[in-house]
Amino acid sequence: MDEPEMIIEGALANHYKMINEFRGVPGVSAERIKEGLRARHCALSLVGEPIMYPKINRFLNLLHEKEISSFLVTNAQFPDAIR
Repeated sequence: MDEPEMIIEGALANHYKMINEFRGVPGVSAERIKEGLRARHCALSLVGEPIMYPKINRFLNLLHEKEISSFLVTNAQFPDAIR
């Protein structure tokens, strides 16, 4: 099982890589690149049920510490875990 820190670091690294690929593209300003390099939102929707990840609370806390909002997609199979 991957640690929350590793998941977030990997996700952010991939986000930054994707944004940086737009450098030099006609019509994409440096200001927009800079804006894109600050992740602000994270939707959590996994194959299966994301609430089953035992470290979901730590993961969410780490996101929020980085001022990244979160949106958890769930099919409500485990209502006690959601509480």
